[in-house]
Amino acid sequence: MDRRKFMKLTFSGLASSAAWPALAQTNKARMETPEDIVRWIYAEAVKKEKDGSQKGGTIFGGKGPIRRLFSVAFLREWDAAQARIKKSGDLGLDFDPVSNSQDPSIGKVEFKIENESAGKTRVAATFGSLEDPKAAPQTVRYDFVREGNAWKLDDIAGSVEKDPWSLRGLMKEWK
Repeated sequence: MDRRKFMKLTFSGLASSAAWPALAQTNKARMETPEDIVRWIYAEAVKKEKDGSQKGGTIFGGKGPIRRLFSVAFLREWDAAQARIKKSGDLGLDFDPVSNSQDPSIGKVEFKIENESAGKTRVAATFGSLEDPKAAPQTVRYDFVREGNAWKLDDIAGSVEKDPWSLRGLMKEWK
């Protein structure tokens, strides 16, 4: 899939913010922990499009991230970064953070809670490539903070060829 098609799919609203409330209502008991939320993200990401490709990071559809998933601080940075991008014409997010790629190809996913405290949790999702079983596994980490009675995503991080990235770090670079 070329970059333009990927960007169109990523930002075309594959998972509108309207989808999250319905999911949360029907699966309330299963959507209360950070691991539950990350499992939902990957369940959505591996779903197939009409052309047979995976959806990938549908949490960034429409006008941005599904806002109910993210912390107030993350959304403040996201909105500021989007305003800068709009002004400058910069591309901003040019890959799918959920699959850590341009072309989502998520194989079997394993989840692990790496850090856990009263107000913060990190969940790692490690997965292979659906198309290339010999490819090195990818790990994407999801940092959560507790806001009120809910867990909210505060950052997503991974690495490409041993170069680390985080969405918060990338947003600061967007001009």
